[in-house]
Amino acid sequence: MWTPGAKCVWLAAVAVLAAALGGGGVVAGHAGHAPSSTAASPAKLRALLATIAGWIMRSGVGTNHLNNATYWDPPDAIFVNANLARVLLAAHKITGNETYAAEGLAWCDAAVSAQRPITTSTGLPGGYWDTGYGELYFGDTGTAATAIAGCHSLSGGNATRQHGYAQALAKLVNFMTDGCRQSPPKYDSDRACPPKGTGWVVGTNKDAGAIADGYNDNKLLLTPYTVATATCGATFAELSTMGPLATEVIGAGAGGKAAATKRVGVNCTALALGAVRWIANTVAVDGTIPYVLFSALSPHSLCVCVFAHRHVAAPHALPQFYVQMCNPLPTAAGTL
Repeated sequence: MWTPGAKCVWLAAVAVLAAALGGGGVVAGHAGHAPSSTAASPAKLRALLATIAGWIMRSGVGTNHLNNATYWDPPDAIFVNANLARVLLAAHKITGNETYAAEGLAWCDAAVSAQRPITTSTGLPGGYWDTGYGELYFGDTGTAATAIAGCHSLSGGNATRQHGYAQALAKLVNFMTDGCRQSPPKYDSDRACPPKGTGWVVGTNKDAGAIADGYNDNKLLLTPYTVATATCGATFAELSTMGPLATEVIGAGAGGKAAATKRVGVNCTALALGAVRWIANTVAVDGTIPYVLFSALSPHSLCVCVFAHRHVAAPHALPQFYVQMCNPLPTAAGTL
């Protein structure tokens, strides 16, 4: 679904930010090789970063609704818009340009307003986001949530904003750990929620600490997903650093008053560590982290299969996960 232009901008943004933050005046060479003599100077990298940031500033990202389909379609995809906002926040840290920060924070404000309320299975107030393409998908939700956590730390000490960001993230944690009384409308054809008192954080067995997908292809999915575990695990880690503000709003009722069933002792640090341990345990012998999505073959895993078969020269070298999922390669793959 990536457009060529969007792909190029993302690759450029990542390269520029990594180089600019790396310092030293040069871009590091490959392992065992000297840096290229043609490496861009910090001044050139900053100029390129300013070009990218300027392009994002014209997108309308602060409204969470991009103003031109050449950026991305749908215009309110939370993981795309979150990453655009994150580039602006990073550009602000590097350049000091306050307009970048203002637009990045505006996206976070819009994202908080777009959160949808839900009551958890234990009676706590929860919250979730539509991805923008009609799914409730924790991989992309986690991308948005980490951006909101970044806004919390870059909001200039604005207590109102910080409280709003922390409350939205805390409601997300409630939903992810305690599930729902009734499934969110639109996403689940079976109207299913996780078992009462549980959510999408795997609590026991060898996959303890992993985070599941949410609702995939309109079906409840409670098995581990690599991207959700990584992005939501990072959100848990950020929440653990926010101090009492985040703790206070876990289970907060209307008007900021504590709910009768206020949660006691939620440990975001433990949730973050559990996510890291699970990912570490999936690392293959060659150092790669497999894309784990243990469900019926979905468009996402189908793309992984296609990529693996097209880009790995020796099929026997495929990690075992891909061998299991891609052999035989589904005939539909040829149409992608």
